[in-house]
Amino acid sequence: GTDEKLHIFAARANTRKQDLYQQFPSAKDRHAIDEFYRLQKDAERLSLLVFAGKLLSMQWLAKLLFKLGQWKYAHLWNKSGRDIFDRVFAETQLLGMSIMANIGDMGGKLRSNAALILYGLFGHYKYGGYFINGGPASVVRSMMPV
Repeated sequence: GTDEKLHIFAARANTRKQDLYQQFPSAKDRHAIDEFYRLQKDAERLSLLVFAGKLLSMQWLAKLLFKLGQWKYAHLWNKSGRDIFDRVFAETQLLGMSIMANIGDMGGKLRSNAALILYGLFGHYKYGGYFINGGPASVVRSMMPV
């Protein structure tokens, strides 16, 4: 390829809490935003328990971690994205659609996707993403012979 260097920059996500507060300033909206972020932190902890349970080779400890997750985070255990949407955004559906708009990008529907997966993706992209300057085509161009 060429000796051209690829520059990477961070793009700020528009799903940050402060941005949401500015876009949706009512008290109902703020309450829904706070609840969504609280559930997102719980989902991070639950996913850590589930991951550790899957990773460990000690079956009794894995079962204990699963039971702990099932007990402590019952409000997220076996819930779909639709369950969470209906619970948090019952009165603020426009806000809910704004926050959970990436579901279509994952392939699937709100009704069938696990809430833990949705929160995992939201947490992953919560602070933005990193993009190569020039877009994905610049990777291909840098690998092509001149």
